[in-house]
Amino acid sequence: PPRSTLFPYTTLFRSLDLAQGLTSYDVTWGAQRLPVAGREQWGKADLIRGYAGNLYVVDTKANQIWRYRPGDTGYENTPEPYFATGSAVDLAGVQSMSIDGDIWLLYTDGRLLDFNAGAQRPFELKGAPDAFSVPTSVVAPLEGDSLYIADAGTGRILEFTKDGQFQRQFRPAEGDALNGVRDMYLDETNGTFYVVTDNGIYKADLPES
Repeated sequence: PPRSTLFPYTTLFRSLDLAQGLTSYDVTWGAQRLPVAGREQWGKADLIRGYAGNLYVVDTKANQIWRYRPGDTGYENTPEPYFATGSAVDLAGVQSMSIDGDIWLLYTDGRLLDFNAGAQRPFELKGAPDAFSVPTSVVAPLEGDSLYIADAGTGRILEFTKDGQFQRQFRPAEGDALNGVRDMYLDETNGTFYVVTDNGIYKADLPES
C-alpha cells in the first residue's frame, strides 16, 4: 500500500489501503474510513498527501498525480489528472511529496522537482556541503521561504530556500537518532519537527535562524 502520511490542519494521520480506501485519524473524532473513488484506474499508487482539503495520489506506473476534491463523505468524486495528457513527467524513483501550492517531488537520487499547475518550474538545489546519501522526505512549509530535506544515510535534515540555495543543516546534539529517518512533519505553528525513523518517532524544536 502507499506510504502513510502526516496531514496538516486538524487531521494528523491518513493511511491509504488499496482495497479498503482511506483511513483518517483525527484527535477530536478518532479514526474513520473515507471512500476514495477511481482506484481501479491507478497503476501503482505510492504516495499520498493532503493540501487545502484535496487528496493527492502519486501513481508512479501511470506517471500521474491524481487530485481528489472532497465530497460529502470523503473522496467519492472522480479524480482529476494533475499533469496534462501526454506530459513527459517521469515519476519513477519519487520518494516523497510536499505541497505548498506548488508540488515538490523528491527523488531517490537527490533531485527535487517543482511543479505549479501541472507544469515543471526551473529549480536546482545548490550549495549543500556534501551530496545526499539516502534522501527520504521533503517538507515545503505553507509559510516562509524554506524547504527541508531529510537524508537517512547521513542522519541529518538540510534547509534550503525555495530558490534552491542551501542555508543550514541539523543533526542531533548527541547520538545518531536521525540515521534511517523515514519521514518527517513540521508543525509550523509551534516550530516543531516530528521525525519518523526505524526506531521510533522523535520530536524536536526547529532552531531559530
